[in-house]
Amino acid sequence: MTYHTLEQAERPLIHRAFVAAFSDYQVNIEMPFVSFDRMMRRRGFIPRISVGAFDGEKLIGFSLTGLRIYDGVLTAYDIATGVVPEYRRQSVTSEVFCGSEPC
Repeated sequence: MTYHTLEQAERPLIHRAFVAAFSDYQVNIEMPFVSFDRMMRRRGFIPRISVGAFDGEKLIGFSLTGLRIYDGVLTAYDIATGVVPEYRRQSVTSEVFCGSEPC
């Protein structure tokens, strides 16, 4: 697996990973691409500070990060973090949070 920012990732690829990562949750999060794209824009998604885990070309884990001014301070925050079910329990989330460098 490789880990790097999502600057080069197309939004549909991120959407597919998002839907897959939450597909087995008790509360179903089926979200059409248009709604996902709107949510990402509204929440201030910044690809250059968001990190993905890739198995080849497949995005299998992610930390989607947004930026906003909060109490007068530019603040980064987690929009969503997820891992596709078959890749869980392999330290993907830990590595994603470390960024593009191994911890």
